Amino acid sequence: MGEDRFFTRMVDGEFPPFEKVVPAEKKTTVTVDREEFLTKIKLVSIFARESSNIVICEFSKRGLIMRPKTEGAGNNSTQLDIELEGEEQSVAFNYRFIQEFLNTADEKKITVEVLRPDAPVVFKMGSRKDYLHIIMPVRIQS
Repeated sequence: MGEDRFFTRMVDGEFPPFEKVVPAEKKTTVTVDREEFLTKIKLVSIFARESSNIVICEFSKRGLIMRPKTEGAGNNSTQLDIELEGEEQSVAFNYRFIQEFLNTADEKKITVEVLRPDAPVVFKMGSRKDYLHIIMPVRIQS
């Protein structure tokens, strides 16, 4: 294609069973505006760079509160409105993984499904039932 070249090769064997990574159940479902989520994750990422890029996301009835994993991070937190179904949970992520997903998502609304803080978290794009994105949380000591 133009000046670009693409190389492919067929690999023999079976694809790893990715279905084992996708959680079969969820305890929390959150719907959030993609643009607002992206803006807020960029904002909190400035402070998260000092702490290995880790951002703690607290999904609660008050909204999504994001803060870097640092001492005294209360002043560096940000909050956005969400629609929450199920339990309130707190999950830590490398902010870069969330930001990469949000940069490529093309839907207005994003759905986040959480089983527990140490299980893979499923991100979905609004009405697209055929798409899901898995982000592994970071284990932190509370």
